[in-house]
Amino acid sequence: MSEEDAALKEMWAKYRGWSARARAVRKEIDDGRWWTLVLSITGAILATLATQIKLFYGEASLAPQVISGAGAITMAIVAFISRQLLDPSTEQRWIRSRSLAESAKAESFKYATKVAPYDRGDAGSALIGKIEDLLTSGADIPAEDVAPEDAAKGMPRCPLPIADYIKQRVEDQVYGYYRPKAAEYEKTANYFSRAIQLFSLIAAILGAIGTLYPKTGVEAWIATIGTITGAIGAYALGHRYQQLAASYRVTADRLSLRLARWQIQPEAARNEAAERTLVADMEGLIAAETQAWMAGFQSARTGKSSGENQTN
Repeated sequence: MSEEDAALKEMWAKYRGWSARARAVRKEIDDGRWWTLVLSITGAILATLATQIKLFYGEASLAPQVISGAGAITMAIVAFISRQLLDPSTEQRWIRSRSLAESAKAESFKYATKVAPYDRGDAGSALIGKIEDLLTSGADIPAEDVAPEDAAKGMPRCPLPIADYIKQRVEDQVYGYYRPKAAEYEKTANYFSRAIQLFSLIAAILGAIGTLYPKTGVEAWIATIGTITGAIGAYALGHRYQQLAASYRVTADRLSLRLARWQIQPEAARNEAAERTLVADMEGLIAAETQAWMAGFQSARTGKSSGENQTN
């Protein structure tokens, strides 16, 4: 194996390792959010149900106490999950591991296509130096060890012809990730929006019933529905479906437009310099989306909007 091949193999293995760590941490976060949603709704229903049963059966019944106790335990679990699984440091680990993975992936493709600084005779040494930089910046969140067959999965060949780069990198990002994910997130955002509208309608109906029949006790359920609606909204906001869908579509359009400019060029204009410019532009667009994603998730803690990027 040549020095260059060994350098690319090592960088790609780091990409796969940081990608695996990012997926593991993201699953931990997603599971925490899901159980927070489910248990928050369950706890709110149990708390209201306990008061309603007490009204009908009186203080002597054990049922209200049992249900109230179950509700209290449920909310205690929610608090525990929020402290442990949804701690800001967990999301920070995910952000950093994904950022490192994306950096390693981008450098691999630039190296394979001989884009600066990998267009010189010491390209292998330059890539090794970049690996050392990434390892230093990610010393507190090392890449996971992956099996040899997984470490080399999807690795571009070197040198990588521009046609293969377009297919493996650009078209894979646009048609294999950004556009499908944008459609998926738009659909999911609509589902949550309709759920919130439905619960709001139910609350309005219960409010009207409570006004007409004040002794029914339905007013208590209005507050519960408000809690449920808030929990659903917080869950959807945490995943940032609408922002992600918009970000993905914009990035996909920018990549497609840059590719179209390349494709309409005369054949004579597609020289090595133009190819390297194309790769640099494409990687710049992907990197800009990555930076926006990172900045978005960082600023989300202060209530600002956010975005995301891919780690395969």
